[in-house]
Amino acid sequence: MRICPVSTKGVPIFKPSMAEFSDFERYMTRVECRGMRGGIVKIIPPKEWSDALPSVRTQIADVHIRSPIEERMLGRSGLYF
Repeated sequence: MRICPVSTKGVPIFKPSMAEFSDFERYMTRVECRGMRGGIVKIIPPKEWSDALPSVRTQIADVHIRSPIEERMLGRSGLYF
């Protein structure tokens, strides 16, 4: 189970191998304890898994969002109003 060095502060980021990712439920059981601390984890799937997915470009080509939600935030350096 590899943890990305960027995740030492903030959200834990995991980069599983294809062997680990093939049994996703087992992998999540191993990662769960880390997610319980902060409430969230980021899992970057292996490239082989992502490459095997079918393209969704044709499925979403005709999708139009009529009234998208817009959020405007004021602030900086972690302080927002």
